[in-house]
Amino acid sequence: MLQEIRHALRLLARNPGFTAIAALSLALGIGANSAIFSLADALLLRPLPVLEPSRVVTISTDPQNGGGGIGGVSFPDYRDFRHELRSFDGIAAFDYGPLSFAKSAAETPQMRFAELVTNNYFNVLGVDPVVGRAFSSHEGQVSGQDPVVVLANDFWRSEFSSDPNIIGRTVRINAVDFSVIGVAPADFHSTDEYVRPYFYVPLSMDERLQGLPKDPLEDRSNHSLEVKARLKPGATREGA
Repeated sequence: MLQEIRHALRLLARNPGFTAIAALSLALGIGANSAIFSLADALLLRPLPVLEPSRVVTISTDPQNGGGGIGGVSFPDYRDFRHELRSFDGIAAFDYGPLSFAKSAAETPQMRFAELVTNNYFNVLGVDPVVGRAFSSHEGQVSGQDPVVVLANDFWRSEFSSDPNIIGRTVRINAVDFSVIGVAPADFHSTDEYVRPYFYVPLSMDERLQGLPKDPLEDRSNHSLEVKARLKPGATREGA
């Protein structure tokens, strides 16, 4: 074995070009495999950073969605589920989209990826803000009336230098003044590892933020929402 190793090393030393190509090929192969495993670990193997993730399920009414991916439910359908289904402790709906963000009216706004959520979003997922609070049961009930925002943890750290006095600060989102009420935990970004929202706002603010003449949440044909539900203890997915 040692003789074969010495022979191989001599051959490599005599052919530096081949040696460099072989080393580069090995490095690329190892790097690619490491990257693929890291991605699979993040997307497939690690559980969601929420309370008891095995009890969290996805609900979809869109046949083309098949119960997976982004979207699949209209807000009127979500509202019916929330009132009628009995196998769940809670049901939350949300959507994603780019919104302009500025730390003050004097600053130039920048486009930031946001998540628009129902007021029970953090409660259903069992996620508690590390600073401030989540949305209350009174917020998000009436279209356009609760301009409050929860910041993602990394956005709070990078954009606001982890300011402990961030609660109550006014920021501008799509030219609307919002009050910061909370900061999400560092290990929570969304229920989807593919997306990284910068902040979370009430879904009920969608019409006002977009400047639409009609509330899109009242359109039963608009299946743009994703819905997550938490099974009651002892309830099964099949039973639900």
